[in-house]
Amino acid sequence: MARAEEIAEGAATGASNSIYNSSKNAIARWVRKNAATPQWAGEGIALNAIAPGVIETPMTAELLANEEGRRLLMEGSPAPFNGPAGPPTAPAGLLRYLTSEENSYVTGQLIFIDGGAEAIRRPETL
Repeated sequence: MARAEEIAEGAATGASNSIYNSSKNAIARWVRKNAATPQWAGEGIALNAIAPGVIETPMTAELLANEEGRRLLMEGSPAPFNGPAGPPTAPAGLLRYLTSEENSYVTGQLIFIDGGAEAIRRPETL
């Protein structure tokens, strides 16, 4: 297995969450730093990022297929609002809005779409 595949597999299975989490943090910081610049906001381009929680995908299908897997997902990423996983339409709908002409004022945001996991993990953080 190639090194990149090992890293990706580790991130998917939780073996190397630091790489996965670091990359998400880097993207969020880049969005915040660049959204209000002349190159983005000055050109009328909204720059945002979403932070999805567990979503029903081929990567999560095996865990969602049984009670033990769903329990593990809820422990690792608690989602009291319709958990343990969101449908693919949830982030798709948010992305559709954020990239549409209807979005005339939201920019520079990291939007969590995770069933409430972020609110549980860091209730005091904005």
